[in-house]
Amino acid sequence: MFARTWEIVRLERFFMGMVMLAATGGGGCGKKEEVPCRCPDATLAAVPVTTQGNGSVEHASAADGTAQAVTEAEARHWMDDEYVPTLQRLERAASLMAWNAYVFGSEDFYRAKEDAEILFRRYHSDRKTFERLKEMEDSPEIRDPLLKRSLEVAWLQFLDNQIDPALNARIVELSTKLEERFNTFRAEVGGEPKTDNELTKVLRETKSPDEARATWEALKQVGPLVAKDLLDLVELRNEAARQVGFPDYYAMQLAVSDQTPEGLKDLMDRVAAMTDAPFRQWKEEIDTELAARFGIAVEELRPWHYGD
Repeated sequence: MFARTWEIVRLERFFMGMVMLAATGGGGCGKKEEVPCRCPDATLAAVPVTTQGNGSVEHASAADGTAQAVTEAEARHWMDDEYVPTLQRLERAASLMAWNAYVFGSEDFYRAKEDAEILFRRYHSDRKTFERLKEMEDSPEIRDPLLKRSLEVAWLQFLDNQIDPALNARIVELSTKLEERFNTFRAEVGGEPKTDNELTKVLRETKSPDEARATWEALKQVGPLVAKDLLDLVELRNEAARQVGFPDYYAMQLAVSDQTPEGLKDLMDRVAAMTDAPFRQWKEEIDTELAARFGIAVEELRPWHYGD
């Protein structure tokens, strides 16, 4: 890490603002209520939607009062002309801010990364779009399998964000804080700060069991510093999952990834059945090589002997 002067900080902030502006097409987002959110409009311009006096959403109806199914042309217009371009801008902004945070490691860039992710999540939290998207996904008028699949994927992205906005923002803030702590932490060995690259290099090359253990344990020094925040994040994510009808965050993430706990277990069981035998053979070869390198018996091998 290089020394950051005030001039460098100002340059970083200017650069962040310009990148965010360009990536989102002029949009911006503040987390606090007193700062107006200027997230991209989530309204379906080409799909007529009316709101009842009670706040419920009612879609365009035929002359006889029956609801009209969303046509394939309407769904394709929303997907190609509304959603995909907006998604591209939001993902570009989030990716650029994340890249800058990881490269420079400065707090300002991590806050910009946080803002970009909240911008992304706020767009996908729009309830009217979420409900209309479900109607598009279920419409019998949509026969193109690629379009139907695209709508399913978009609906899952919106489902993941149908939670309390304040809770959503808190989750982003805490997860970004944890990322920043992990990525900028420097372990100490012998009283000197070391980068992860320096420590992993030692683990790859050392032949000393004591040096391997000290280095491996140094890489774990960050654990106590993030433990509380990590447990808090688990609770917040589980609370968010319950708000959209899932028992916990694990189940929700499987669902929005088009998976089920049973399906994942079946997949892992099949992978294990196919790889257990070659893995055991490979593991024996690794153990023999490492034991020779450190001058110890295979039975004496411990986690630090295997590197990071």
